[in-house]
Amino acid sequence: MRRAAVLAFFVIGLAGVSGGGWLVYSELARPATHAEVIAAGQAEVASRWERLAAGQIFPAIIHYAAPSGPVTTAYRVGIAPRSSCRAALDPPLAAALDRRGCTTVLRASYTDASRAFMLTAGIAVMPNATSAQRGPPPEPAPPGGRRRQRR
Repeated sequence: MRRAAVLAFFVIGLAGVSGGGWLVYSELARPATHAEVIAAGQAEVASRWERLAAGQIFPAIIHYAAPSGPVTTAYRVGIAPRSSCRAALDPPLAAALDRRGCTTVLRASYTDASRAFMLTAGIAVMPNATSAQRGPPPEPAPPGGRRRQRR
């Protein structure tokens, strides 16, 4: 009787382990759903900035429209270490981006060939695409001035 009970428990345990193994295999071997593929792609894009070298994010040479009109070339002269939104931006802009979930700001400085113009390019890292696509934050008023009217 005792031997039969031990044998029964062994068979039940073996069936449980086998069934659990089959469930794990079937979950790992199944193709990803469309929603899982989309979520994985979004997660990869959202974290790409952490894996890329700074030079891959900010190219050594960029082209831009100069204030006088013609397209000109600017050369990267430095890349700032990543910093928080509050530390990297003016308070009104930092507050507006903080409400949208800004986590990090990446910045690089460029100068034109004459070294007469300097510009800084920045990227505000948001937690997800929805936060990033909510639209631009309101334009802060210049110090002691009024906002320009948009037409």
